[in-house]
Formats: sequence, C-alpha cells, structure tokens
Amino acid sequence: MSSRLTESLTVRITPEMEARLQNEAMTRGVQTNQVARALIEEALRMREFPGVVFRSGPVGRRPALEGRLDLWEIIATWNGWNGDAEQVCRELGLRLDQLNLALAYYRRYPDEIDEWIRRNDEEAERLAAVVSATQ
Repeated sequence: MSSRLTESLTVRITPEMEARLQNEAMTRGVQTNQVARALIEEALRMREFPGVVFRSGPVGRRPALEGRLDLWEIIATWNGWNGDAEQVCRELGLRLDQLNLALAYYRRYPDEIDEWIRRNDEEAERLAAVVSATQ
C-alpha cells in the first residue's frame, strides 16, 4: 500500500488481538506487523470512503463497494463506456452515489485500481489462450 516506512508506532493490544494478528499472519505467510499495518491502512481508507470495504481473494485483498462489485470492475466498466455515468449505472445496477464513491476512490488510488484491472485483463487473456489451445 505504501512504499516507504518512516514512522514507528507503539500500540497496546489485548492478548486476544495479538493471537488473532498472529493467526492471520501465519495464514498469509507474512509477519504480524505487516498484517497490522495492512489492517490499519484498510480501516483508514474505509473511514475516508464510507461504503468501501475490502475483500480477500486468492491474489490478495481488494477494495469493493459494500455488498456490491469490486472497484476495479466498476472502473473498468466506466472506462469501457467512456465515462458515461448513466450507462455504467444501468449496466452494473448502481446508483449514481455508488458510482461517484468508486470514482472518488479511484482518483485517490488510481495505481492500485489500474493494477487490478491489468491483472484481470492478463488472466482473461491467459484463460482465452487455454480455451483456444484445447479446441
């Protein structure tokens, strides 16, 4: 999420929280402080953009509209319809305020969303090549 770490923060947590952090770190195969840092970042982003949540998946955690689509899916559709808000909302079943929330997040974190779009495009191309090779 952030490239350079410059500050240290001491936080007292309960033994239960520590155990949960350690369990999550073990599950992800990372250090406990990395999990804590990622969770703090996600919480700050969810405060900044109420209605955005983070979902786990095989390739990591990604931002999404609460109860709705991943943000990269919304932005990819937005790009595909050349910024036609009415068409995007109709296609995805979104309200305009939901689209605006996704766009606001994208303006703040464009590299992150563009990376999700790129990864999805690459996977779609890979799968298409596999299907072509088997026909």
